[in-house]
Amino acid sequence: MTQGPSRWRRALSLSAFVYLTSTIVVMASERAFWFWAGFSADSVLFLGVFYLIPTTAVLWAVALGLARQFHQIIMAGALYAIVTEGVLTPVIYADGPLLILAAMFVAWHGLIAFTGFWYLVRRWLLDRDRPRLVTGSLFFGTFWGVWALASAIGDPPDEAEAVESGFDLVVLDPVEFGRYALMVGVTLMAAHWLIGFVWPTGWRPGRRSTITLLVLSGAYFAVAVLPAVFWAPIKLAVMLGVTWRLLGRQSPAVEENMPTILDQMTGRVHLKDCAILVLMPVAASMTYALLWPLRSESQVLEIVYWGLVWTQVVVGFFAYIWAWRQSRPSAVRAERVVISAVG
Repeated sequence: MTQGPSRWRRALSLSAFVYLTSTIVVMASERAFWFWAGFSADSVLFLGVFYLIPTTAVLWAVALGLARQFHQIIMAGALYAIVTEGVLTPVIYADGPLLILAAMFVAWHGLIAFTGFWYLVRRWLLDRDRPRLVTGSLFFGTFWGVWALASAIGDPPDEAEAVESGFDLVVLDPVEFGRYALMVGVTLMAAHWLIGFVWPTGWRPGRRSTITLLVLSGAYFAVAVLPAVFWAPIKLAVMLGVTWRLLGRQSPAVEENMPTILDQMTGRVHLKDCAILVLMPVAASMTYALLWPLRSESQVLEIVYWGLVWTQVVVGFFAYIWAWRQSRPSAVRAERVVISAVG
């Protein structure tokens, strides 16, 4: 009699975990980088659901035991980026056979959102590593403030597309941006606190869930991407195939019984430690306000914007190469140095 309710509770808990993961990654990427759509409770709920396909895909890969080490988390983030911009949208195909956009999204979705805000922040919260939480929040907040104003002035959305999507193209003033940033930060804080209550233990995807994920992803891709880019399956297959293969390559020093990243990060975190994340929107708001007098200098902000974009391209490319090299025997020591530095 208890097997049914227990199974349902586990299913609901796992669904909440996936949704909260989706919310964390979306807040750290789409909402931090893109304020034109505004912020509301229904938009947060919608985005969390909309990004469930890439979120489920990356958690599915991690849970299968493919990610046990730091370099594999970077590859998992790359997987998330490719599925997000290559299955949900056709954006990643805009540069043809090149990998410029792919590298940028590896930095944006992969490094910042998944590796940074989902993995590292979670580790620091579990370890109660307040110095790293403070430093990370202030660093990203400053970057966010620069990016927000530079992108708004230097590269605003196309007006026709914005009107069609219902976006408001008015550039937020410092007070309005401060409110927006605070709501994003509080949402991140709440999601990180809540996810500890539903974090799964010993979860391994079964055949049914694997088939469901593949069918839903393929169906969405066929409807949303394929009509716009008929050759998309070729580029997508290459990117996913290479990333999947590299994601599964363990460092030669890894122990066979080493737990997956999911199993390494079980447990609840303290709400007052999560509150440190509020420093991120504070730093972003202060930076945005300090740069506000430069809003009329569109050429300067455009240079700053494209400088940040190409920095992400370069960082994403080298992060991917670094993660690939870490599965070699000579790279074991280098990875331990990086792990000790970040967490």
